[in-house]
Amino acid sequence: MENDKQIPFKLGHIVFAEKNKQLWGFHVTCDNVPGVLKKVTEKFSRNNVNIVSLAVPEASREEVVGIFIVGDFTNIQLDPREILEEILSVKEVRNAKLIKPLNNILHDPYFFPIIIGKSRVVLLGEANLKGFFNVFRERFGDEIALTVLYHLGYSVGLKAFELHFEEYAGDLTKCLNILSALLLSYGWARIETVSASKNGICIRAYDLWECSILDRRGSTGSSYFRGTLAGLFSRILGSEVSVIETKCISKGDPFCEFYIVVNE
Repeated sequence: MENDKQIPFKLGHIVFAEKNKQLWGFHVTCDNVPGVLKKVTEKFSRNNVNIVSLAVPEASREEVVGIFIVGDFTNIQLDPREILEEILSVKEVRNAKLIKPLNNILHDPYFFPIIIGKSRVVLLGEANLKGFFNVFRERFGDEIALTVLYHLGYSVGLKAFELHFEEYAGDLTKCLNILSALLLSYGWARIETVSASKNGICIRAYDLWECSILDRRGSTGSSYFRGTLAGLFSRILGSEVSVIETKCISKGDPFCEFYIVVNE
């Protein structure tokens, strides 16, 4: 898969600090105008305070934007309140608040809920996902659990079609490009299209989250994602499809490979 070096994307609205670090947070509300971010961040650089995290939500249609900045005050003889006062002196800044660490956690309590596009999202960490998928299979057995997961995924694929793909259903290439962008942005997987036609599609998924969290190894592991592909492509291709996983990272393969075939 042709790919520049990947850099993990750490969400900036919450920071887990090392115990020996003195981090302070700043929530800044300011006018959404060119140059304001530079004016605010300069208050840190001029005082030799390194910014270790900067979160600026998408606000292309907003007149006012919120910014969360985390500065490292370790070994710096400077009261964070001095930076706060300097930030408040910026003409375009409407308000600014100092956020004290909670043990080793710094979070912005003013950013809620989390939105991607027009939809609310809820973040589920690896511990949550492992607990749900692995315990679900242990308690109910593979036959029931994998069937339920497949159909849950199928319904997700149908909804995804309505939200993101419906107007492009006649353009398979564009739909595959949109799918790649969405899966990467949501942290599901990096995908590569091996082949694509109206009769069938082959895609490879690298680092697919569903298969990477499995406790049990040695068999193809995807049911939820496989169902998602089935629901989505049944609408894109205008016919029911079968999705077959032929390779899987849970078996030691370097990627998960899926064949999407139109049913006769």
